[in-house]
Amino acid sequence: MPGLCGRAAFRCDQAEGRWPRPPRNANAAIVARAVVRAACDSPSYDGTRQRFPLLDLIPADIWTPEMIDELEQAPANNSQVRDATLYGPTRPAPQHIRDLIARLRGALGP
Repeated sequence: MPGLCGRAAFRCDQAEGRWPRPPRNANAAIVARAVVRAACDSPSYDGTRQRFPLLDLIPADIWTPEMIDELEQAPANNSQVRDATLYGPTRPAPQHIRDLIARLRGALGP
């Protein structure tokens, strides 16, 4: 299940391992980039609904300006994102993107 993979990677610093792990941000940044790309390139409305909750799991300090720009352009570049409706709460995917980007820009500063 995609959600479990993302959650595990973003929270890998909380897990106890038997071997040394790379720094949290190295793993999390790689997964975060893949999650953003997967959400932006979603091939269907259902894919958009499944992938977008993963965006909310990405910590603000891992987002890069390039990732934010790609997400911001997703509705213009992909009708499966532009026209998708997310559930819980029900709202258009582009609204979710605008809200997420506003929160990120607020957290990251100007």
